[in-house]
Amino acid sequence: MKTNLIKRLLFVLLIPILISSCEADTSGYGNYIIGVSNASSKKIQMEVVLDGQSQGIFFVMAGQQGNYSSLCNDLVHAANLDNVRILTFVSSGKHKLKLQDFDTKFVFIETTFEMKADDCISQQFNLN
Repeated sequence: MKTNLIKRLLFVLLIPILISSCEADTSGYGNYIIGVSNASSKKIQMEVVLDGQSQGIFFVMAGQQGNYSSLCNDLVHAANLDNVRILTFVSSGKHKLKLQDFDTKFVFIETTFEMKADDCISQQFNLN
């Protein structure tokens, strides 16, 4: 009788451990590449805001259009392109991204994404 009771107690105590071991691992970091095609005739000083925190600025050159959707294969090449900004060490989880004019704070783009550990996301945005 005591043996059955002890086994049941051990089983009940092990349930949380078993459940937690099945949860997804949300630790780790990834890279997020922003590529902006700018069809306008105006150069923009773009500020990148991730989860409410400024991640710096980059210039979006006027009249430059490109295909920025597959830059994860070569980060060195991507870093040397106009209209591209790479966010490194983005933590795993859901994030909110804003691209806004540095001077006027006008928001051009607002989006959300989910980063996974050791992932790379290359996102193209178009300004008209």
